[in-house]
Amino acid sequence: MNKIKVSILGSDGYVCQIPRIKEGIKELGHILSDESPDLIYSNDPRGYEKALQLKRKYPKAYLILNFLDIPWHMPNIQKQTELLVKNFFLKADVITAISFKVKKDIGKFYDKKVHVIYNPIKDVYFDENIKKNILSNSTFAIAKSGTISLEICNAGVPSIIIYKMNFLNFFIIKLLIKVRYANIFNIISNSEIIPELLQSRCNPKTIYEFVESYIKNPKLGKTQILNCNKILDEMKIDTSSTEKVANILNKSLN
Repeated sequence: MNKIKVSILGSDGYVCQIPRIKEGIKELGHILSDESPDLIYSNDPRGYEKALQLKRKYPKAYLILNFLDIPWHMPNIQKQTELLVKNFFLKADVITAISFKVKKDIGKFYDKKVHVIYNPIKDVYFDENIKKNILSNSTFAIAKSGTISLEICNAGVPSIIIYKMNFLNFFIIKLLIKVRYANIFNIISNSEIIPELLQSRCNPKTIYEFVESYIKNPKLGKTQILNCNKILDEMKIDTSSTEKVANILNKSLN
């Protein structure tokens, strides 16, 4: 395989992506360089401008622009996306997207081919069927606290909870919130049914040790699911939550 020079660009905010991509390029035996690159790759819009400048300087270089997401909640996002397509996409050799959902969104503004560099996490977020399929085939889950823990338990998958925030936010929350646990199952039972690795406990070594213990001892997972199901059964009601709220409002208003 011939070695090529590759320029990797993008936002420093995606710290887990850019170093990983660069490492992968080096492991393949290629050279990272912004000088006379054979391939220019921008992982996200923040690197597009520099990527285009390099393309103008080295017109023989192959330009690939990757797109992560369209934040539909942002103001004027349609106009901004149209400008992105006009100013950058139309000048690239190839456009890639991080998921099929993002590809579909881009297709509303860009009528040429978009290649998917598949990231299942993106599609799991947007497609409930994919998420259910992954959970149904899982033996263990690592999750942050929230509604996802209910879904994981409902799928019969044992899990641990991890979460870490900056010290100031954690300090303020501890002053305002007096519950002992973060996860809904643990709060209701007032015991740690699902292990919570928060703050200093949220580190690679501790996470690995807990995951390993559950994999090596399946009884731990079975006990966790049994206890969570007991709580889920207690939480179930005969009518939907919408009907229940409607009935409460009707009684209050009449």
